[in-house]
Amino acid sequence: MRASPLHHNPQVTPFAERIAAQERAAGPAAAPPQGGGSAGPGSVPGPGSLPEQGVGVQPVVDYAAVRLIKREVGERLTSLLRASPRLSAAAQEQQGRALINEQVAIWSDAEAVKRGTSTSSAEDAAIAQAVFDLQFRAGRLQAHLDNPAVENIFINGYTDAPNPTPCCGSGRPTAKPPVIPAARTPPSSRPSAHPGPRRPIPRPRRTHPKAKPSRASRPPTRATSSRRRRRFRSWGRPLTVSGITHSGHGPKVAALAALIHLRPGRTAEFLCTAMDPVNPWSTRTLQTRLSEIRSRLGAAPDGQPYLPRPKHGYSFHPDVTSDWRRFQDLATRGLADPQGGTGDLENALALLRGKPFEGRDFSWADAVQQEMISRIVDTAHTLAVRHTEGDEPDLDAARRAALRGLEIDETAEVLYRDWMNIEWGAGNTAGVRKAIARLQQVARTYDISLEPVTEQLIDLVLADRTAPSRAGRS
Repeated sequence: MRASPLHHNPQVTPFAERIAAQERAAGPAAAPPQGGGSAGPGSVPGPGSLPEQGVGVQPVVDYAAVRLIKREVGERLTSLLRASPRLSAAAQEQQGRALINEQVAIWSDAEAVKRGTSTSSAEDAAIAQAVFDLQFRAGRLQAHLDNPAVENIFINGYTDAPNPTPCCGSGRPTAKPPVIPAARTPPSSRPSAHPGPRRPIPRPRRTHPKAKPSRASRPPTRATSSRRRRRFRSWGRPLTVSGITHSGHGPKVAALAALIHLRPGRTAEFLCTAMDPVNPWSTRTLQTRLSEIRSRLGAAPDGQPYLPRPKHGYSFHPDVTSDWRRFQDLATRGLADPQGGTGDLENALALLRGKPFEGRDFSWADAVQQEMISRIVDTAHTLAVRHTEGDEPDLDAARRAALRGLEIDETAEVLYRDWMNIEWGAGNTAGVRKAIARLQQVARTYDISLEPVTEQLIDLVLADRTAPSRAGRS
């Protein structure tokens, strides 16, 4: 390769002298670190590398990692294009950004475990931009194409050199194409002919910075992005997270994701202990599972990963939701509106698919599980009362609400009182005796004593007296 200028011209500073001047101007901070931290053949000057730019030292880019990430992103984009062949170029780039951010986050977690310290945000951004340029632009040449101080780029050859910073410990030699940016020269000093087989690369045509973006390149709105939300199902079995399968470590990954969703803002130490109080997870195990979550959930429509890097504890992207959060929204709205909120309470109970965390024993979930059950019972009780005492009572709907709540908590006495009042008001003696028999069976099974108000209601309905409007409902 040739790093010398194309011709001798006293008005053009030789390339080697410009680089030396840059290093002297940057001072000791620009000197490459000793040992394994040198830039090596895997790095090239950034777009601000010429002395007249005055820009600081750019992060070293590990191009072995860039190629591996680009390969994974390329395969997934190919699958996406097969499924959606009419995807526009702008949409492809948007999807590519999301996939790149996801893969860079996985790479960053692996590097943090290997180095013992986290990668910097500047290094992550440099890796992501290098992958994007390699996938959608001119690769390593793009930085020079975007540099206004570079007029032509000449490729003079190709050499192989071992990579001093291999990715994932491969240690295989990687090719290093020499790239020489040529500084802009006055028109009067440009030569009419170039010695040697040098091929200039023209600069790409730029678009006007104030041009209005097309519809395809605009970021998706909330209405279009809601279809890609990730959702947790914490009711019934098994615990389900959209995007996470139940094979391999899937159940543990789903449990960790549910913990982060239901208890946001917790530290890594808390997560390690909560997942196994007897034998807490190691930091490496936690980082591996977090990487699996990021890999399986992917990125939101805005390009951000569904599980961002922690700043003040681990929390999910706002687009991640759950059946429990949806239930809370509906129940809160329905309970606050006695006149028109009955429909919201009906919709809230319709979300139930079983008991919270049914069949799973998570020590961290005990308090959350009790909160869920208590809220469900309150919602079912309120709905049963509204259907019973309204201007147009609907005893069938009231019965369904009470029995739906008892499916979640079979020890809720307030729902048994609702059930007895409903059957008593309907004149259904068999239904009254069935409710009482079931309540007494549950009390014997769990060895619990009935509340005095429940005992009074049982005596009242068995005596077959006139049914009061609110007997035993408090």
